[in-house]
Amino acid sequence: MSKSKILFSRKLPAAVEEYARQKFDVTLNENDAPMDRPAMQKALKTYDGIVVTVTDDLQAETFSQGPVRCRILANFGVGFSHIDISAARKSGLTITNTPNVLDDCTADLAMTLLMMTARRTGEGE
Repeated sequence: MSKSKILFSRKLPAAVEEYARQKFDVTLNENDAPMDRPAMQKALKTYDGIVVTVTDDLQAETFSQGPVRCRILANFGVGFSHIDISAARKSGLTITNTPNVLDDCTADLAMTLLMMTARRTGEGE
């Protein structure tokens, strides 16, 4: 059985890319720049799955070109506001994200900002 064709739309940690190469037929976006709409539309017709990030344009127009080969958009990140969920689902796509990965660092940053405000440390910079 052949491996599923997966596209990484942006550069990810080396360990992630290496692990994916062991399991899938992986293509990397070597220039590590956001893919424009025509490139993403072509990718949706070429790959079984695409690992996307918040920099990718996945609004309704991206899915308007007709049937796609892709079955999953695996979002490398917590949010998914850059993906038109309704349009993606109409195209038969499953959308995933990585929830809860930023909870602690977000809380740390909030506490840091509170302390900076209380102690007026930003004024000393």
